[in-house]
Amino acid sequence: MKHSFIIILSVISINFFAQTNPEDSLKTAIQNYTKAIASNPKNLNAYFHRGLSKGLLDDYKGAIEDFTKVIELDPKDTSAYYNRGFCKGNIEDYQGAITDLNKAIELDPKDPAPYYYRGLAKVNLEDNKGAMLDYNKAIELDAKYEEVYFSRGLCKSISADYQGAIKDYSKTIELNPKFVDSYYNRGLSKSKLKEYKSAIQDYNKAIELDAEHVGAYFHRGLCENMLADYTNAIKDYTKAIDLNPKDALSYFNRGNAKQKAGDNQGACSDWKKADELGDTEAKEVITKNCK
Repeated sequence: MKHSFIIILSVISINFFAQTNPEDSLKTAIQNYTKAIASNPKNLNAYFHRGLSKGLLDDYKGAIEDFTKVIELDPKDTSAYYNRGFCKGNIEDYQGAITDLNKAIELDPKDPAPYYYRGLAKVNLEDNKGAMLDYNKAIELDAKYEEVYFSRGLCKSISADYQGAIKDYSKTIELNPKFVDSYYNRGLSKSKLKEYKSAIQDYNKAIELDAEHVGAYFHRGLCENMLADYTNAIKDYTKAIDLNPKDALSYFNRGNAKQKAGDNQGACSDWKKADELGDTEAKEVITKNCK
């Protein structure tokens, strides 16, 4: 599973280019910076801010070109390495991102952000131990860096350290009580520990904050199913299907819940839909239970 630099994982939206300029304003800004560069090809500031604007428009390759020019003009510009590394991460050049973030750290070892983004790159290269070291360092430098706790929680989940993951998601929630996916992912970790009632509370909160969080409905349904609350499990799978009608697993699981609730006809209908959508287990269940 890829961990996006503008995290989604999961899970979360993090973008150190973040600002509120609409697309048209950014395009106009790029035009103005381009004119400034035409007037003065060594205008470092214009290259840098044009790169930021391109990054906001998801033109990461164009942004990389501009940050590269900044570095050519000033090889000690920490922000240029930092932002170029970010852009490389977004085009899945994770090793290139690490190289740039290494340089940013060399130039400014007290800035927590390059450690964080280097950690993200390492996760995508399946270097979870290296990522953990970077997340730990980022937290050491900034104990209120909420995104780092969240990403460290993800890393701990990958390593099956669910208790540790819960602690990190809880810290993220403490720092930002509206961080939807912290509740969702904490619920996932609790589910792994079979703490189903507590997990449901987290999924409830995630849904309260985002009424269209399909994962929260689906996993709440799983927990309700484990607690033999088939009526509510069916409702949650139904909501998950409403939000994602092509999710074969939601149909398959709703079929299981319907069977346990005594509705074999409804179960068969759901299993057949799951099979139609490509679920690999549905056909065997249909053969065994449906005429």
